[in-house]
Amino acid sequence: MDGSGKSKRAYQKSTRMRYETVTTDRAEKKARGCRRIQDPKLLRGRLITKEMEDQKATPEPQEEERPDILKVFLPVSAKMAGISAYLDRAAKVEIFGRQVKADDVGGILEQRGWKLGSWSTRQVAPRKFFVSCLDKETIMALMAEGHIRGDDFTVIVNHWNHFRGGVRHKLRYKVYATLKDLPLFCWTTEVVAGIISDFAVPHRASRTSLWWDDLKGFDIIFFYEDISSIQEKVEVTIGSHTYSVGIVINFITE
Repeated sequence: MDGSGKSKRAYQKSTRMRYETVTTDRAEKKARGCRRIQDPKLLRGRLITKEMEDQKATPEPQEEERPDILKVFLPVSAKMAGISAYLDRAAKVEIFGRQVKADDVGGILEQRGWKLGSWSTRQVAPRKFFVSCLDKETIMALMAEGHIRGDDFTVIVNHWNHFRGGVRHKLRYKVYATLKDLPLFCWTTEVVAGIISDFAVPHRASRTSLWWDDLKGFDIIFFYEDISSIQEKVEVTIGSHTYSVGIVINFITE
């Protein structure tokens, strides 16, 4: 019995020592792992790796496609019409030969046009001048002469084309419409043209509406590209007030 008891105690002691050794090894490994995690270099490396993974996972923002052309509709104002009439009696003059000044160009044209003191000459580019006269007939007569010779230089006169660089619009639909609930103080050509110009090209305002003969609505004709996209109402802000103006389509022609 004494021998069996000693053997049992020795076995228990050996088992306890092995358990303590395993536990100590695990604790040491855990401690070493904690030291590695708390190492600033390792932490920084892991953060960098995580940021790189996040960047790969996040899709790059795509640039939004911008429209190639932005359409803008402008009404022809009274001032624009006056400038257009002024340009109708203007010419573009091109010079060949020696370099000349605006006074030289004005002098030779005054001689050939028999219109003393009525010329306005401005240089717009090397060897090119803008010239205006009192009437269009004089410009046309100088154009008919072709090459006008001066002192070691030659002048060619052409009518100033103020529509140069533009083409006629291709808005195929001519819309006859009525603006409803438009305040009476807005019943002018300029105001209505400004409203319509936000989405179409204004063509003509009704005289009946301009003279207040019929106050049911303001009748207007305008050109449009796609009649299916014409809104039923348009919000017009004038000063501190906003008005909801209806657009009633009466009929359409092509």
